[in-house]
Amino acid sequence: MSETGLLADSGQDTVSVAEAAQILGISADAVRKGLTRGRLRGWKVDGSWRVARPTGQDNHDGPVPDQTSPGPVRERSRTGQDNAVVSKTLELLAERDRVIAEKDARLDQLQQERAELYGRLGFYQAQLAQAKDRLLALEAPKEPVEVEKTASIVEAVLDPAKRPWWRFWR
Repeated sequence: MSETGLLADSGQDTVSVAEAAQILGISADAVRKGLTRGRLRGWKVDGSWRVARPTGQDNHDGPVPDQTSPGPVRERSRTGQDNAVVSKTLELLAERDRVIAEKDARLDQLQQERAELYGRLGFYQAQLAQAKDRLLALEAPKEPVEVEKTASIVEAVLDPAKRPWWRFWR
């Protein structure tokens, strides 16, 4: 069965690209782009496009030329279903904005906590370094010191008159 037969069997009314452009109030090139991008339903029959004529309401969301006067363009009125979709979309956007605001507040809180923790870390690192320095200063010498040598040094420091003059340089 040919595509033309399929279209006839489906009960779908089709029009040419030029007729669709006139009905929709757009250029023929815009209709072709809509067909290739999937925004309009249509089929190629014998090398030329046939556009499905919408039943009831069409899917074109832009302004529609006023059929009574050739001049200004009027906006299409929305149906109840369109209004429900719009209101649901607005609700979802409001919910998304609320969630984003909550996450931004939490992010700010976590960044402040992180900055505070970095400050504490620096303080504790400084305290640790000081404690290490104190431990090194308090550590016992690794080599044993001779008691006799130490005693003579202490004596010399305490009573400089008892030592010989030449020990000063030793």
